[in-house]
Amino acid sequence: MLARVLKSAQVVGFKNAPVKKNNARLVAGKHAKSQKSFLRAYSEHHGLSHEEVTSRVVEVIKSFNKVDPNAVTAHSHFQKDLGLDSLEQVELILNIEDEFAVDIPDAESEKIQSAEDAINYIIAHPHAK
Repeated sequence: MLARVLKSAQVVGFKNAPVKKNNARLVAGKHAKSQKSFLRAYSEHHGLSHEEVTSRVVEVIKSFNKVDPNAVTAHSHFQKDLGLDSLEQVELILNIEDEFAVDIPDAESEKIQSAEDAINYIIAHPHAK
């Protein structure tokens, strides 16, 4: 990581810039009375893996009290396969939001009709945890 920051610092014009560790951030730059230059590198967000999201979504659906846990797969359609009505689908989407600490807008939640749709939405969401 440090080598990558140093290389980045040289690319943007901070050759031989001093590097110091500052509150879990790497700061590279040169200080002058009239000019301060900084380069900050933050940790990269790698997102959630497809397998992790799939297992967590399936577990949320299985734990939903109006669903037969034996009928749940990663491709289950909420209405056709699990027999959920629209209100139950909304409740299930709220449980998925809670599981991944995301807020799914109403327009997007209406598009989520299956476990596969939920999995794809969570994978694409940059703030899912």
